[in-house]
Amino acid sequence: MIFFERYIKHFFSRDSTLKTLLLKLILSKEEKRFFSLISPADSVKTLSKEGYLYQQGWWNGLHQSWHKNADGEYIPWLTYPCIAFVTPLLNKQLRVLEFGGGSSTLYWAKHTQKVTTIEHDKTWAKKLSNLLPTNSTLIYKELQPFDEFETAIPAEHYHIVLVDGRERVKCLPIALRQLTLDGIIILDDSNRKRYAPGRESLIKAGFKELHFWGLRHQSMQMTCTSIFYRNDNCLGI
Repeated sequence: MIFFERYIKHFFSRDSTLKTLLLKLILSKEEKRFFSLISPADSVKTLSKEGYLYQQGWWNGLHQSWHKNADGEYIPWLTYPCIAFVTPLLNKQLRVLEFGGGSSTLYWAKHTQKVTTIEHDKTWAKKLSNLLPTNSTLIYKELQPFDEFETAIPAEHYHIVLVDGRERVKCLPIALRQLTLDGIIILDDSNRKRYAPGRESLIKAGFKELHFWGLRHQSMQMTCTSIFYRNDNCLGI
């Protein structure tokens, strides 16, 4: 069904009445319901609102290097439920540190005071550097030796630390060291077994964990993003 839509879009405009009639004739009831999940409201005239995955930018995200929602705004490569939870809680007084940059860097730059990104991939860092606004700092540093990677981080404290790059378990103690007293840590793919020691260390340090299971850009399977927080934190959780 999806391949069919890809094919006919070259022959019909988005608002084509003939296209709508053709889709309604060929697609089954179940296919129409699935199609409405990933497509604009006017695709098959079955819903008055756009589908959830279309709103999140999931369908367009399959063909893009940068992650954006349906409105063209940059979003991090975290689960959609986590993004929906965090975004309205952000403000321009917050400072962010992230291990691993990309669309998330541009997202944090828009919603917070400043973002500092540590990136180990030289080619990717160069691409990202061309898009950064003035309240972003990008630090390129190879992962090995790791002690040099660690010392590349500015001696500053941050309200939010996102751990979403390589060597995540090793990065979590650094995140804790760089965190403000009211800060939070976000760990992506927290469901992976190899990150369990890192999660356990944060729990022992007095953090509580919020799980956000769901899809994310370019993902076909459920995954989990976790937020680790303490009482009286900067997001009011």
